Amino acid sequence: MTGYKLTTDRAAVVAPAIKWLPIDKDTPVGGKMLLINRQQGIAVISTRRVQDSWTHWHPLPTFSIIEGDAR
Repeated sequence: MTGYKLTTDRAAVVAPAIKWLPIDKDTPVGGKMLLINRQQGIAVISTRRVQDSWTHWHPLPTFSIIEGDAR
């Protein structure tokens, strides 16, 4: 299992086990994150502001620590 797959129209690669988080009062403001407006369907990496029309968000991924990689 790879954890990701192509959509049926081959337009995107998705990770079925990872879900968007609804934006609520506890959603961070000011830092970069993945953002999407569910009706518009286009995800972006951007900084969220309170007045924006985003409906869902997700934190950005990080690198795993690989032996010998000091970054």
